[in-house]
Amino acid sequence: MTHLARLLAVSQRPLLAAGRCPGPPRWAPGTVCARQLWGRAGVPAAHRLGSKRSAAGTAADAEPSVPEGYKDVERRVQSLRFDVVMKAGLDLARNKIEDGLYAGRLRLNGRRLLKKSKKVKVGDTLDLVALEDEDAGTVRLKRVVLREILWASPEEDKFEVSLRRWKVLELRREEGSKLDS
Repeated sequence: MTHLARLLAVSQRPLLAAGRCPGPPRWAPGTVCARQLWGRAGVPAAHRLGSKRSAAGTAADAEPSVPEGYKDVERRVQSLRFDVVMKAGLDLARNKIEDGLYAGRLRLNGRRLLKKSKKVKVGDTLDLVALEDEDAGTVRLKRVVLREILWASPEEDKFEVSLRRWKVLELRREEGSKLDS
């Protein structure tokens, strides 16, 4: 059965577009999702509802000032607190982020973070310093950059954000010199 025949077979029911909506998806009784028609494999990955597909960064497609080895991801978060965005970006438990706070290893835009509940905004750089090697003069960290807010729900505190993350980023001490210790 072709895709057109499937559409005609259920033409009595309203169809929900498989693309992203500017807000949360609205479901109504009798609504048929594209996944019900074609299955998950029939819908292209870029148009899957709730898809967490991401793009890995290489030197060929990156801006010149951005270190390579990043991954662009889209996540849904409940708030724009530092710990919530960092958890979503790095897939870490919030208690690991809390441990980093007490050890003084969290940075927001290069400055030591004192409160994990600090609100972040577009363009902010969130760092978790994993290792500082004084002998080699390097700093190893995990970094998340809040690129943009794709949509925000006004009645509920829910956001879909675009993040760029580095799970392991090693910088020379001179490059990471704005990190205060």
